[in-house]
Amino acid sequence: MIVKIPLRCLRCFTDFVHDRQDLKSQESADAYTIYIRRNVKYCPKCEPDRRRILAPQEILFLQIHPVSIDPTSSELPRGTFKLVFFGPTFRMRHAIKKLGYEWEEPEPTSDNLLSTAGSKGEYRKYIDIEDIVREVEAAQRIYATVCYPPPPEQIADANAIRKKLRATQVEREAAYENELDLLENPQAPDILPDVMRRTAGRRGEWHGNTLHIGYRRIEFPREEADVLKEYKAKLTNYKQQRLALKRKYGIP
Repeated sequence: MIVKIPLRCLRCFTDFVHDRQDLKSQESADAYTIYIRRNVKYCPKCEPDRRRILAPQEILFLQIHPVSIDPTSSELPRGTFKLVFFGPTFRMRHAIKKLGYEWEEPEPTSDNLLSTAGSKGEYRKYIDIEDIVREVEAAQRIYATVCYPPPPEQIADANAIRKKLRATQVEREAAYENELDLLENPQAPDILPDVMRRTAGRRGEWHGNTLHIGYRRIEFPREEADVLKEYKAKLTNYKQQRLALKRKYGIP
């Protein structure tokens, strides 16, 4: 019995046919078809290249994780999905980096802070829903096997929440800019460029009309010293008010 199984290469996306002629029954043919569809991923041209790059038992996986989104949080997530490579990533690191993935170490916790084991980092990338097909195809071109695709309803829910958070963030940024415009941003005095040149941009402490910068002492006329100290006080107050507004509206 002859079986011809149409397939598509995951790397070059070429259609090809896998056939076999020595099957004895339709039941065997059906079982063999299922096996081939699950295990043959690359065409005869790409498969030798994959074997040259990866050992027979090595598989480069790409996991797709929906990003956990908290609707009550003021912080916008980095993407709708987190893509993570695992497997022989060190050998494939150059190809992975070309796809825009970055190596990230895990957040320090009480569990891993004192660990003497090797690095638990991973190559990660955060994307939105519209980029998922392009990223999957790019990963398949370096012989990655994509696993754990999220169900459609989870994609829709995550995308809806993200759009809502984006709209909320735009509103917060607009409110922040409006209140920031109401603050008094002090104008730099005309003598400031000369002072920056004399102090090389370093900070110091005022003692009367003298500015102490480490072991240096720089004398200023009383009028100039008063102007500089007043400007410093107003600028410090402005920065504190601006920081308070950022915290109020969750602006980084």
